[in-house]
Amino acid sequence: MSEITFDKTEYESEKEMWEDISSLIKILTRAGYVIKFWCDEKAFGIYYLESDYADPVLAKKKLVWEDNE
Repeated sequence: MSEITFDKTEYESEKEMWEDISSLIKILTRAGYVIKFWCDEKAFGIYYLESDYADPVLAKKKLVWEDNE
């Protein structure tokens, strides 16, 4: 599994950051990866993207949605 962090302060504009995020998501999904993307602290503009192979034989981790109730 790989993780990359996007910090809006590292970009000249928020639009530029979202272009990078969109491009990476497109590349990873075309290459057969599963991704998890979230914003940890919206006020700070820090976003996380985790990815791993969609094929369970190759993947180190499995993305599962759990019901916490």
